[in-house]
Order: sequence, then structure tokens, then C-alpha cells
Amino acid sequence: MTPIGSSPHPAAIVRAGIMLLVSIAAALAIAARWTTSFSFLQDIARACAVLTLVWTLAAVAAPRRRAVDVPQVPYRWRFRELAFVVALLLGVVVAVIQSMVLVMRGIYVALDLINDFPYLGEPWYGFTADGIWSLAFIAAACVISLASLRERHLVVGSLWALVLLSVWACLLPPVLRSMPPGGYERTGSTLLLLLPLSVLPAMTVSFCMSYLRRRQTKNLTRNAAQRAEQRPSRDADERTHTGVKPPMYTALRQDLPGDSLIPGLTSSVAILAGAVTLLVCYHLVVPVGIGRGGHRATALLVAAGAAVSGASCSLLLRLTWNRALADAAMGLISLALCALATLAVPADTADLAERYPMLFNAMLVGFAASSVLWTKRTVRWRKLALRTGGGETSARLVPHGRRAAFVSAAMALVLGAAMALWPRLPGIAAMDDSLGRFTAGVGANLFLLLIMLWSSRRLRSPAFHILTVLIVLSASGFVLARMLPFTPRFG
Repeated sequence: MTPIGSSPHPAAIVRAGIMLLVSIAAALAIAARWTTSFSFLQDIARACAVLTLVWTLAAVAAPRRRAVDVPQVPYRWRFRELAFVVALLLGVVVAVIQSMVLVMRGIYVALDLINDFPYLGEPWYGFTADGIWSLAFIAAACVISLASLRERHLVVGSLWALVLLSVWACLLPPVLRSMPPGGYERTGSTLLLLLPLSVLPAMTVSFCMSYLRRRQTKNLTRNAAQRAEQRPSRDADERTHTGVKPPMYTALRQDLPGDSLIPGLTSSVAILAGAVTLLVCYHLVVPVGIGRGGHRATALLVAAGAAVSGASCSLLLRLTWNRALADAAMGLISLALCALATLAVPADTADLAERYPMLFNAMLVGFAASSVLWTKRTVRWRKLALRTGGGETSARLVPHGRRAAFVSAAMALVLGAAMALWPRLPGIAAMDDSLGRFTAGVGANLFLLLIMLWSSRRLRSPAFHILTVLIVLSASGFVLARMLPFTPRFG
């Protein structure tokens, strides 16, 4: 790596230019001999990806040499540094090309899902299975560079390379398939996206936590050894009588505040959490049955994806504070509870007009449970902030917990209103007035009302009192909408 404030030697610039020219010639040769099934642009992307991996392996295999840090002397770049720079430039070319292609694929997937009709033309934007090769080479180069250089800046690059590769592979199958009677149905392609978008950030955060834990342990051991050499008797008495251990990550937070722990990791995890939130909401509203498990298997996968992504955000909050990360963690955990509640919906109900009221009922219970969770956590965080003399982390979490409890209750109110108006909507033939459905709906609304009364008492917020009144009106509308057909002179 180049020292701060130094400039490259002119000979290094010449060597870098020669290496770039050789790389361009090699890329053209590879593109001419190893062609893809689509376009010359994909040929160039794959050739650059191959050369990125080659230059990375060459840099790793090259011997390490320490540059002489003499003032006013230009820094002499070695082959190792030049190879990494050339690999970086070629990798950026591949990342830009494939990211644009992946964006186009995402647009066409969204249009297919909105129109319920697949795009029948050729993929002119270059999204084919050949793109997996280039992204796989880039991901391998990033992981090898991270293992060799051990630079914190490469963590986020490796994460995004693996995310691009996984998303490309998940979107290769069509999102719609034809049915024998006619028409199209959704496949599980979008459901598979939850796996890389939730698991990869969780693995990255766990890796960073273990790395920082080892670093802190090494620093504490070295500091303890230095203190023992300076004051052996005093330190021995302190270790014997006190035995107090410093809190985890305290030293790291003092030395590396904010996003400087792992540059870009907080923003990347927050962005991926937002993508997971959109996918979870979509699959809750539009359930897709997969395999023999049907809709329950889908609900279980959605709940697992939301829970893993929310856990990774919560784990990262232990290292650095971020408002978007806190909101994303609470929102994903709420959606995970909502998805778990939908497991109670019978799987044998095929008619959506009958299934959606049951789905609304289960999701209402899930959001009510989420409101209970965040109300209790908010009260606990408030007590901890007062007990510790204004704890910074607990005090920061209080408004976010109150907002999460309010949003969960508001979502439950919206679902209750939708469930009340469902039989009266035009085009809905199901009356949803059976004894079981009436009992379940009234029970869910009463449960939500009880939660709101409890939350209003604990949080003492006017917004929760207003929600309580609206929930009473929604529950009354649910009962009246199902009693109205049995009244005299109805219709």
C-alpha cells in the first residue's frame, strides 16, 4: 500500500502503464477465444474478470518488500502493489458492466410481477448464465485479496461481490411459469433472494465481530504485559483482588468510533436490510407456495430471512450506532413475528378471496405481538438510561423503540380495517361470515385493543390513545359488516 503523503516513482508509472497495456491485449485475446453466448461486452467483462483473478494471484505470490520511508524521496512501488492496482482497475470495469445488466434484469423482473405476464423477447441487455463466470472470478479475487492483505476496506468489497454473484444466480430462472390450464403463476425465484441478502451480511458481521474480538484481546494482553513489566507488584495485586474485566468492545469504540470500524459496512448492511424488507413485505402480501410445504414453507423461509437480517443489524449496533440500522433491525424483527403468525393459516385454502381474511387476521396478531415486544423494550431502555445516569445507547434506542411499537400497532390497525371491509369490497364473493372466522376476527381485534390499552398506559403517548379509539371503531366495523346481511330489508 502507498504511504500517506507519498507520490509514485516515475518508473512505477511506466511499469503500471506497461502492465495495463499487457492486460488490455490479454483481455482482447481472451475475449476472442473464449466467447460468451450473447455479446462482445460480456466477452470483455469475463476477460477482465479472468485477468483480475490472475493479477490478484500474482500479487499474492509475489514476495513482500518493505519500502524505505525516507522523507522527500518518492515511494517506489513494487510489483506486488502494481499488480493489486491493475487488478482493482480491471475489477471495477467488470463490476460496472455487470451491475448495469443486473439493474436491467431487476426492472424486467418487477414488470413481469406487476403485469403477471413474462417478457417474451430476447434478453438484449446481456443477462445470461455466462455472467456467473465473471462475477465468480471477481468474488474469488476479492476474497483472496482480503485474506492476503487483511485490509478492513476489502470487507465491504468482498460482501458486495458475493451479493452480486448470488443475486445474479437467483434471478436466472424465470419468475413466472405457464400453467397447464392456461395463464402464469409465480415461481420461487424472488424467494431465493432472501437467502443471500440475509445470510451474507450476517456472515460478514459475525466475521468482523470475531476479528475485532481477537484484536481487542490481543491489545488487552499486550497492554497488560506492558503494565506488568512496569509495575509488576501493583498489577498482580489488582488482578488478584479486583478481577474486573473491561466491557466488550469498549476500547474499540474509543479507538475506532462510528463507521471507521469497517468502512462502509454499516451503510451496506442497512441497504441490504432495506432490500430484505421489501422482499419480505412482498411475500407476505403475495404468498407463493413452494414444493410440498406450500404456503407454510414460504412463511417459514420469509420469517427466517427477516429474523437473520434483523439479528445481523442488531449485532452490528453493538459496534457502531446508526439510526437507519436501528429502524431496520426493529422493522425486520417485527416482520419476522408477522410471518411466523401466518403459519397458523390453513394450507388447504386455495381461494384467495377466502385466504386473505385469514392472512390479515394472522398478520394482525403478529403485529400486535411486535407492539408488545417493542413497548417492553422501550420501557426497559428508559429505565436503563435513567439507572446508569443517562446511558448513551439505551437513551438513543428509546425513540426508535417507541416508533417501532407505534408503527406495528398502526399496521395492525390497517389490517383490521382491511379485514372489516373485505366482504364489502367489489369483486369479492366470499362473505367471510362463518362462526370460526367471526370468532377469530373478534378475538384478534380484542387482543389488539388490550395491547393498545396496555401500551398507552406504559408509554403515556397521545398517539397510542388515538390508535386505541381507532381500533375500537375498526372492531365495531368488523362486527357490523358481518351482521348487516342478516338484518331485515338488507340490499
